[in-house]
Amino acid sequence: MHSEFIVEMNQQNFQKILEGSMNTPVVVYFWAPMSQESADLVPQIQQLAQQYAGAFTLALLNCEQEQQIAGQFGIQALPTIALFSQGQAIDGLGGPQPIQAIEAMLQKHLPSQDELNLQKALSLMSEQQYTEALVLFG
Repeated sequence: MHSEFIVEMNQQNFQKILEGSMNTPVVVYFWAPMSQESADLVPQIQQLAQQYAGAFTLALLNCEQEQQIAGQFGIQALPTIALFSQGQAIDGLGGPQPIQAIEAMLQKHLPSQDELNLQKALSLMSEQQYTEALVLFG
């Protein structure tokens, strides 16, 4: 499942993705097919990115394919999650995590679902789309 909020990170684009964190926070998810726990979480973390609808960009890094990048980041355990904002790593988690732990980390740094809905509703109301705005509070 790909969307504008989810990208595969590789040697060609990783610099650009991290530079993108100057505008929008980037969650880098380091995983590998050989690590069952990290592979199992990929669909859940993709779903989380969809729910946040652009509040952050999810960059998936397959450490088997991109060992050089994983090495540059000094990845020890899979999965590892790093949150970048303004070009800097500001938080992270290492080793198997329940999705709730990832959500909790994001909540510390990102606007909540309610705040996002409020912003969206306010912009809909400014366009006089009142019915659509009300749906967000349903």
